[in-house]
Amino acid sequence: MEVEFVDIRALDSTCKNIAFSQHDVMKGLSLRTPSISCLNVIEHFGLGRYEDPIDPEGHLRGFRNMVNALESGGTFFISFPIGGQDRVDFNAHRVFHPESILSRPSAEELTLTDFAFVDDAGDLHPSTSIEEAVAADISFGCGIYTFTKTV
Repeated sequence: MEVEFVDIRALDSTCKNIAFSQHDVMKGLSLRTPSISCLNVIEHFGLGRYEDPIDPEGHLRGFRNMVNALESGGTFFISFPIGGQDRVDFNAHRVFHPESILSRPSAEELTLTDFAFVDDAGDLHPSTSIEEAVAADISFGCGIYTFTKTV
């Protein structure tokens, strides 16, 4: 299966079946695709660590642009650090409350079909609820979300 890998940095791609394109996802995507995977990336958008411009709303723009690029019925896999509240840890990364992604305007086009999380001890909680992650009172874990685009 052909995979398109998008990064803001100029990278060499020599892997078979992987096409690389340099692009700033915060500025939009010019593709329509049945599946997007954004695994532990969005927490860095707009913080300037990876040759991206400083943009306090970068993660929101990137999220919206990925949802827009997803075809109706498509699958969106996204993971990022989760904790008790939304915060920025210096300029390293953002940490999000497990429920905050659901309050983003672009999330109205998505249905959560699966959720898993890794807690502070490093234990995986597969196919569970966001409420369980909130109750676990995580300081720095990982939320793993699977959405389907319904619009």
